[in-house]
Amino acid sequence: MVSLDVMAPMNEPRGAARRALALTALLAAACKPAPTAPPSPASAAAQAPSPAPEAAMRVRHDAPPVFADPRRRERLAAAFPELRRRVEAFAADEELPGLAAGVVIDGELALFVGAGVADLDSGAPVTEHTVFRVASITKVFTATAILALRDQGRLSLDDPASRHLPELERLVYPTADARRITIRDLLLHTSGLPRLGDFIYTDPHDPPDRAEIVDSLEQFGLRSDPAASHSYSNLGFSLLGLVIEGVAGDAYPRVIDRTLLQPLGLEHAAWSPAGAGPRLATGYTRKPVGFVRQEHWNHGASAGAGGLYLDTADLARFAAFHLDAWPARDGLETGPVRRSSLREMARAGHVMGFQVHTPTTEPRVELGAQGLSWSVTQDCRFEHVLAHTGGTDGYRSALRLLPQRGVGVVLLANRTAAPIDRLAADLLAVLDDTGALARREAVPSPALAAAVERVTGLVTAWDAERARPLASLHFERSGGLKQLEQELAWARATVGTCGDWSRTRTTAPDHAGYAATCERGQLALEIRVTTSRSPGLAGIDVAARGVPADPRIAAAARQSVELLTNWDPERFAALFSRQYAREGFRQFLARANPERASCSLGEVEAVRPASATFKLRCGSRELRLVAGKLDGDGRLQQFSISSAPRDRCDRPREQADEE
Repeated sequence: MVSLDVMAPMNEPRGAARRALALTALLAAACKPAPTAPPSPASAAAQAPSPAPEAAMRVRHDAPPVFADPRRRERLAAAFPELRRRVEAFAADEELPGLAAGVVIDGELALFVGAGVADLDSGAPVTEHTVFRVASITKVFTATAILALRDQGRLSLDDPASRHLPELERLVYPTADARRITIRDLLLHTSGLPRLGDFIYTDPHDPPDRAEIVDSLEQFGLRSDPAASHSYSNLGFSLLGLVIEGVAGDAYPRVIDRTLLQPLGLEHAAWSPAGAGPRLATGYTRKPVGFVRQEHWNHGASAGAGGLYLDTADLARFAAFHLDAWPARDGLETGPVRRSSLREMARAGHVMGFQVHTPTTEPRVELGAQGLSWSVTQDCRFEHVLAHTGGTDGYRSALRLLPQRGVGVVLLANRTAAPIDRLAADLLAVLDDTGALARREAVPSPALAAAVERVTGLVTAWDAERARPLASLHFERSGGLKQLEQELAWARATVGTCGDWSRTRTTAPDHAGYAATCERGQLALEIRVTTSRSPGLAGIDVAARGVPADPRIAAAARQSVELLTNWDPERFAALFSRQYAREGFRQFLARANPERASCSLGEVEAVRPASATFKLRCGSRELRLVAGKLDGDGRLQQFSISSAPRDRCDRPREQADEE
């Protein structure tokens, strides 16, 4: 198996080997043909072959991953009363006129909570069909429409944006070696454009038209070269709206209507207060005198940055559409944009770095990145979070999705600067605390299932004929079958006869763990198969639990622990094979126990034919020590120390992942 352990350093190659490498490089350089002048553009074009027609893609038809807990929906629903309480308390604490909250689970609006009122004068309640301005969440619609046009072959994300909006040639770049802004740059907020352009879209009565926007680009300078840095840009998405108009040959709102809103059944979507009609919540700003009604900004031709109005039901339906792109699977495409394109939008396209949030009740470390319109994060709780917020004249919106877990939260408020993105994260944490918000689990491939059946049969008794189909090319060449025969013989002698096998985890369709209770402990197998034409074993790990380690290995491990606090060159030489460099090993131990805390060896966690894994504690730190592969003189040839398996918030997990 792949190991993430910090391994003790080995001796470096001898000087003769390095000289041989240098001589090889010198001979290669001497034999290299003389460089030729590059062909001219005209001759290169003449020599370039015509592109071959695209062949049909070959597909293996893997089963998609699934949620393993049959009571998942029931357990998540048990948290709904607490979610409702938190939404209502948040609206009261933040003094919001109105707040709408929706929880999307497996494609459905599973919970709606309305708090407060849509209008302070009328006292109309907030319902799932109360319309709010979603502001910058419009950008996700703009990006989704761009991907739809790309799927239709009408543009490429790596096209210079000026190919579809020629007025972009009026921009001024910071350096002569810059490349032109691409559509991808605009989607990632890495175009170098600033947040705002030289036109006003906040005037309710004088919206910018296309001519005003493109005229403002004359001699307009970029903040940085494209792709050099991230800078959130409303201007960039206003221009993407014009790109959509240029490619589709129609006004941006009409393109979004027919590309997304109508196919998805977003019945109450609108582009103006008049279009939203009587369902529209009144937007407010809190002033010293109380709540003040806000006039609506009129984005005009810059609507691609924030002009859309939606209700909770429609925003939840749009969230469900994006969530439905996971998992990757067979089956017809039923949406207006390909599922793979929606997943492409959710990839980290520009990493912005780590953030550590303190003080908090639990550690919060977050990796932030920018996707194609989406904010993409990974944090202590969740491996993949998609988010976008919006804020404008009297309104605030938040959308947060967990693609691997099939759940999302949508929030809409009718007060300027309401901090509802914090509430969105809080609601997902409540759902996670139920223990039911697990990721989907991969389903073993037929090749893996067949390999498992063979291997578990060989645990009972070795059969060379039965084992032969397991031999993949590299497994056979490395002596894998012979080693497997020896390891299974060791397993039989160590744990005795085993009962039924159960799957403990599935890392991928070609990689899973299995375990069986045996006469003297438990036997665990980690099996990985190849994906070649004739699948065979790519790797296998055999480990026993609940059995003692080889006494010689256990004794060597105990003595090695003393070196973590008291370095002794003579003891090192007696314990470890000469393959380990003394000074490098001393530094390795110092890194493993930087505080020079007192260390103690704990119980055996797993035993393998030539090694054992022990629990290790140094001060307050929980570690794992692997020792084994004794040489002819009884010295260790395998040794590693790693942190105890934990989740992303540095909390110990119940069961360790082995090497």
